[in-house]
Amino acid sequence: MSVPCLDALNLQRQMKEWPGRNACLPCDPEAMQSSISFNPLSSEAPALDGGQNRGWLKWAIICGFWILFGILNGTQLFLGVRLEGTHISFWRAFGTDSLSWLIWIPATPIVLALGRRFPVERKTWLRVFPVHLIACVLISAVHFAFATCVYLTLLPFGPPRRPQSFFEMFSGRAISQFHQDLLIYGAIIGVSYAVSYYFRFREREFRASQLENQLVQAQ
Repeated sequence: MSVPCLDALNLQRQMKEWPGRNACLPCDPEAMQSSISFNPLSSEAPALDGGQNRGWLKWAIICGFWILFGILNGTQLFLGVRLEGTHISFWRAFGTDSLSWLIWIPATPIVLALGRRFPVERKTWLRVFPVHLIACVLISAVHFAFATCVYLTLLPFGPPRRPQSFFEMFSGRAISQFHQDLLIYGAIIGVSYAVSYYFRFREREFRASQLENQLVQAQ
């Protein structure tokens, strides 16, 4: 048997062992390695498209999203108050709501890293759920504390008639807005997994196509 025939047999064996194009992706911890999930403590990011470093792009997406999100919320707050007939400073109202969301810029890579380290799967979700719940509570606490400090600094509605302590304002914000942070935390995890599965599927498609080409050339 000639060498090309041996190569063809090896390629055929690899094609049989290789998952089909329409096969379901395995749900294992490695599958949770998102293309936008990266270690915020490391300068290295997963290489995509020829091994190019896309860490700067991931940070740009995270920063751009939360800046835009803050702008939309700050504008909505100002317009809503003005429509009610209350005249307040635009920059104070806008800054109070927009700046408070910027805390999610450093928090997002932490959530992505936790989603990669503790993947939410059918067999492990009961074990990892407390980890994510505690992480969400801690991130939300930092978010509410930062938002309370911003509010006390800018005072968009002027000095309050009845002064409140920091703890009173913090607890009130936590009770009324924790569900929002919980949804945001879950959305970050979900988007990370969706992007991960998409790129892993494209990678399998590319490798399967390469094996097919090699098989055709070897025959």
